[in-house]
Amino acid sequence: MQPFKTYLLPLFVALAACGDPPEPATPEPTTPEPATPEKPLRVLSAEALAERQRIASKALARPGTVKASLVSTAEVNTALDLPAGVVASASLTSPNPQASMVAPSYGNILPRRGSSLFIMSTGNINVANLPEPGTDYPPAGAEGDKVTYRVTLNVPDNSNRVTFDFRFLSAESPEYIGTQFNDTFTARALDGLGTRTVADASVNSAQFFDVSSTRAAGTGYDTLFADDPSGVDYFPATYPPEIMLFPDAGITDFRTVNFEVMRGGQTTIEFEISDLGDGVLDSAVIIDNITFTSLEVVDPNPNLIRTYTGAVDEDPLRLTRPSSDAIPPVQGVAADGVTQVLVRTKVSFAGSMTFSLSGTSPANGGLGAVGTSTRAASVTVPTVLVGGVHHAFALYTSPPDFNTGGFENARTRSVTLSGAYTPESGVGYTSTVELSILRPPLVLVHDVWSSCSAWQGTDGIATSELFNTTCANYSETSSASLNLKANDEALPDAIQAALTKMRQDQNAVTQVDVVAHGAGGLLTRKYIDWANYRSSTNFMEGDINRLISLNTPHEGTRMATELVRMRDILKAETSGPWELVRDALAIPHKISLDVDGGSAIDDLKVGSALINNLRQTDVPTHFITGQGAQPLPRTSTLALLPDGIRVLYQQMETYHPDSRGKTLQLRQKLILGPDSTLFCNDPHDIFAGTAEQQGGTVTGSQAITPFTVALANRNTEHFKVQINAGHRDRILQLLNSPVGGPLFVPSIPRPSTVPTVNSCAGFTALPPPRPAVEAVATAATGTVVITSPQPGTVVSPGGKLTVSVAGAVGFQPETVLIMTEGAASILESGPFTTTFKIPAQALGSLTLVAFGIDSQGRMVRSTSIPLTVSSSAQLSSIQLLNGDAFLRGPGAKLKLVVNGKYSDGVVRDISSPSRGTLYSVSNTSIATITADGTLTGVSKGMATVMVRNGTVLTSITVSVGDQSPASCIPIRLGEYNLFVLEDYQEGNEIQGKLAAGRNITLQNFSVGEKLPATDTANALVAGGTLSLANGYVWGDARYGGKLAQDSNVFYPRGTVARATPINFTNQGSALKALSAELGALPSNGVATRESWGGVMLTGKDPKVNVFDVKASYFTGATLLSITAPANSLAVINIRGKAATFTNFGHAFSGGIDEHGVLFNLPDATALTAFDYGFYGTVLAPNANVTFSGGSWVGGIYARSLKGNAVGQLSRLRDTDICD
Repeated sequence: MQPFKTYLLPLFVALAACGDPPEPATPEPTTPEPATPEKPLRVLSAEALAERQRIASKALARPGTVKASLVSTAEVNTALDLPAGVVASASLTSPNPQASMVAPSYGNILPRRGSSLFIMSTGNINVANLPEPGTDYPPAGAEGDKVTYRVTLNVPDNSNRVTFDFRFLSAESPEYIGTQFNDTFTARALDGLGTRTVADASVNSAQFFDVSSTRAAGTGYDTLFADDPSGVDYFPATYPPEIMLFPDAGITDFRTVNFEVMRGGQTTIEFEISDLGDGVLDSAVIIDNITFTSLEVVDPNPNLIRTYTGAVDEDPLRLTRPSSDAIPPVQGVAADGVTQVLVRTKVSFAGSMTFSLSGTSPANGGLGAVGTSTRAASVTVPTVLVGGVHHAFALYTSPPDFNTGGFENARTRSVTLSGAYTPESGVGYTSTVELSILRPPLVLVHDVWSSCSAWQGTDGIATSELFNTTCANYSETSSASLNLKANDEALPDAIQAALTKMRQDQNAVTQVDVVAHGAGGLLTRKYIDWANYRSSTNFMEGDINRLISLNTPHEGTRMATELVRMRDILKAETSGPWELVRDALAIPHKISLDVDGGSAIDDLKVGSALINNLRQTDVPTHFITGQGAQPLPRTSTLALLPDGIRVLYQQMETYHPDSRGKTLQLRQKLILGPDSTLFCNDPHDIFAGTAEQQGGTVTGSQAITPFTVALANRNTEHFKVQINAGHRDRILQLLNSPVGGPLFVPSIPRPSTVPTVNSCAGFTALPPPRPAVEAVATAATGTVVITSPQPGTVVSPGGKLTVSVAGAVGFQPETVLIMTEGAASILESGPFTTTFKIPAQALGSLTLVAFGIDSQGRMVRSTSIPLTVSSSAQLSSIQLLNGDAFLRGPGAKLKLVVNGKYSDGVVRDISSPSRGTLYSVSNTSIATITADGTLTGVSKGMATVMVRNGTVLTSITVSVGDQSPASCIPIRLGEYNLFVLEDYQEGNEIQGKLAAGRNITLQNFSVGEKLPATDTANALVAGGTLSLANGYVWGDARYGGKLAQDSNVFYPRGTVARATPINFTNQGSALKALSAELGALPSNGVATRESWGGVMLTGKDPKVNVFDVKASYFTGATLLSITAPANSLAVINIRGKAATFTNFGHAFSGGIDEHGVLFNLPDATALTAFDYGFYGTVLAPNANVTFSGGSWVGGIYARSLKGNAVGQLSRLRDTDICD
C-alpha cells in the first residue's frame, strides 16, 4: 500500500530465446527477415521545426566547462556485473563525462543485479540539465551526440547464451514519434556467428510508453510536462495552476535480451545510443546484468498452461516457444509454494540433463519433470529432439515459505539452479542460473465503515518495507452490502493489481498473503467461494497463500444483529427519530445502517444469509482475536472508540428497543461494562464476540492469537487493532512462519456448522416492539442551539475550540452530541460546554452541528454553524494509494485515492476536485479519467495518469488488461470425457480423456480413440492404482500408485508412466464451487412436468438459460425436451439428494444441442442411470454415480462412477456466465 514511491514494477520483454540451431552453430541471420515497409516519416510543421532549431542554437555545450573524468571501463564492467577474467577488452567512446556514467541508481530505477548500473545518454545525465531541451555536444547537430561502449567477452565453456537488461528513455516522445528526430539505442553482437543486431529501441518502439513518477522519478524525464505534449514545445514554459499537464517524455520497461553465442569462444557486444536529426531533446539508456548461461527460465503462466487441469503443457513443441511478452523470462519467484517456472536448455547432442538446486527442497523450492507433480532437490530428464534441436526441460516450483531461518528482515533471498548435461558421447558441462526468491505480495483488506488509510498508522503493518503491499479499497461503499459489486470485487481487483505489479518486474508469482480486518475477512472468504477462484492461471490452487484474520466475526456479531433490530423498529415509527439518528451517524464517520440495495450491517448479523452461505474455506489461516472488554467500565471503554463509532454506540444505547424509556444509567448497560445486556460475560473486543472471531477453531489452538483490550492502549479495541504495534509484530511473525506449520489451520469450517456461543438469555430472537416504545415516540418540542462559537469563527487544523450548547423553546437535553466531519463529542450531563478538537485533516471550512436528546429519548438538531479553517500549511507532495494502477480490462473502473502531505506534517485526503486536485490521462485510447479521479479502462495498454494540485504534481502508470470487467462464472468442462474424484470401476469405452482421483479398473476397453492425434497428454490418469486388461489407450497414461496390466494392453500413440499430473483435491474444490455457484443462479427458463411424463424446458435467452428442476421430475419420465436458441447454454439445476434417469429420450429444438447442455446436481450424493443416454455434460461433484446399459454424449464430472456406460466424445462449449 505504499504510495507512488513504490517503484514501477516493469513489464519485461525478451527479444530472443531457445530454439536456435545446435552447436556447431549456424550463424544467426545477419539481416532481418522481410518486414512490413516502414511508414514514411511524419512531416513536422514549419513552426515546430523553427522552434526546434531555435532551442538547438541555445543548447550547444561549451567545450571545457565540464571537469569530470570519463568513467573507466573497469567501472562499467563492474556495473554490468561481468566477473573477472570474462572481459578480453573494452572501450568507451563518449563526447562528455556527463554522457556516460556508472551509478548506484538512476533516479528510482535500481540495478537489476549488483550495486550499480551503467547509463549512456545523448546529453547530460543529471537533473541540472534536463533532457528537454537537452544538451547538444559539439559539433552542432547529431554528430557529437553518440556514446558507444564496446566489450569483447570470453564465453565460458558451459554457456551458449548471453543475456542483458536495458531500459530506454527519451524526451523526443511524444511529439517527435515517427519523425526524423528518432533517437535510437542499438546493441550488436559480433562473433563467429556473424554480426547481428540483438536489441534496439527508439520512440517508435511498440514497447515505448509515457513516463511517470513511479517509473522514472529523479531522472529528469519525470519532470517534463506540457499542456499539449504533441504540440510545439516552447522554452522556457510556465503553466497556470488550473491548467492540466501531461507527460512530455517516454520510457520502455526493462527489456531482457537473450541471444546465442558459441561456447568457449569470444563475442563482442557493441552498445550505442545516438541523437538523430539534431543534438537536442536527449535520450538515455540503462544497461545492466550481463550474464552467461545455457539455462533459460521462463514463466509458463498462462500461455503454456492447460486450461482445465492447470498443469504446464507437456508438448515439447510448445515448450520451446521463444520467450516474449507472452512467455516472459523470469528473474525471481514468489515463495508461495505454488508458482511454477519452466527451466529449459538447448544442447548439442542427445543425452540427459540433471537439473538441481542449491540448498534443500522444499526450503529452496523443488524441481521435477514436466507432467509430474513430484518435486525434489534434483531431477534427471532425457533430452528431447524438437525441430532437429535437442532440448531438456524441467519445472521449478517455488518454496512454500520465504523465511527458512535468518531471513526475517529480508525482502529477497536467492537460489541457484544448475543443469548438468551428460551427452550420450563426449564431454558434458554444467551451467547455472540464479533466481531471486521474494515474499508474496501482501494485500490488506479494511473493515466495515473504514478505508485503506486506517492501515497507515506508524505502528501498522502497512508501513513495513519488507513487503510489496496493496490495499483492497472499498471505502466509498463500506456501509453497503458486502454483496455489492464494488465491495465484492475490491479484493480480487487488489490481488490482480498486486500480482501484475510483481510480474511486471519479471517475477513469477501466483498467490498473495492476505491480512483482513473485520468484515474484510468475510469478503475474503466470499471471494474464495467464487467458482473461478481456482483456475488455470493459479495452477488450480487459488490466489491466496495464507489468510491472517484480524478480529473478523466469522459467525457474525450480535452487535450487528441488534443494530439491525433497532434500525428496523425506528424506521417503522411514523414520528420517530430515525431521520435524525441517520444524520447523526453520517456526519462524523459516514456510517449508514440503511443503504439502498442492502447494508453491510445486515451481512454482519449472526446467521445472516451471507454468513450462512459461506462454504468451508480451504486456505491456511491464523486468527488474531480480541478479548477482555467484558469487565471494563462502560464510560472509559467507550472512550477508546473512534468518535463516529462512539456516536453509533450512544445512539444504540438510546434507541435500542430494550433501552428506550429507561434511565440513562440503565441504558448505558446495554452494550458495554461488566453488566452488559448484549455481551453478558462473553469475551469480546467491544464489537464482536471472541468466539465468533475464532472461526470455529478450538480455543487454545496455536492458530489463534488473542489480544486483550486495554484501557491504557486505545489501539487494542476492534476498530484500531490494525495500527497497534503488538498486532503488527504478531503479523510479521506469522508472515515469517511456515504456512504449513501449527500456527495456521488448513481450513475454516462453514459458519453454519459452528455452534453459536452466547451466554445471554436475551437477544436470541427478535421480539415485537413493546408498548413502552410507543410512549417515547412522541415528537419533541423545542430545540437545541449552539451558543458558542459564532458563525464564521476561524479555527486551525488540530486546534481546540470551546463549544457550548443549550436547550431552547422548552427542550431540556439530557445528552448532547456535538459533531463535524471527522470529529464528535458526547456530553452526557450538563452544563453542555466542552473543548472541541478540530480534526487535523480539516481544510477550507467546517460545519458544526449539535443534537440534543432528552430523558424520554426525543431527539432534536441544532442549526448548523459554519467555521473557517485557516492554515499556513502548504502542500509539499502528492501520494496515490497503492502507487501504479491496474484495471482488469475495458470498462473496469478504479477510484483513485490521493493524499497530500502538507508542511505541517499532516497527510490529508485531497482526492476530491473541491480540494483543487486535477486529473488527466496521457492516452485516452487506453484509459479515461473523470474529474473526481475515477479511472475507466478503454483498451489494453499502458498510460500515465497525471495528478496536479496547484503547483504540485505527480504521476503514476495505469496498466489496462484484456479481461472482462464483469463478474463471470467460467465454465470449462470440455477437457475430459469422464472425470471423477474417487474410483472408476467396470468401465470399458471412453472415447475422450479419462481421469480418476483414486483407482481405475478397465477391461476390454478403449480410452481416447476419438481424440485428435496431437492431443495425447494425460489421456488416462489414475491418482491411485491403474488396472488394465485387454485394451487400447490412445494417448499417455499416468498413475500415482501402482500399475497392473496384462500383455494385451497397447499404447498406439502414447506412453505409460508413474506420475501425478492432476491435483484431484484442488480440482474437486473447484468443481464443487462451480456446481454451487451454478446452483445459486436465478432461473430464467420455464420447466414443466407434463402428466404424460414429459419434462419440458423452454428458454429464450440467446446466451444462457437456467432451469430449476426437481429430481423427482425424472422419476417415470418419458421424454426430456429442451428448447433454446442455437449456441446458447442450458444450465439444468436438478434439486435433490438423489436422482434417477432411466429409459426415456431427449429432444432438442430451437437450435441447441448437446454442446450447450449442462446437467448440474449441486446437492446430489447419488445419481443412478441405466438404459439411458445423457446428451450433454453432467456436473455432480458430490455424487456417486451408477451408470450401466447406456451412454453419455458429453462429459461426466462426479465423485465416482461404477458401470459399463460408454462415454462418447462431445465437448461442452466453453462459456462465461457474466453479470
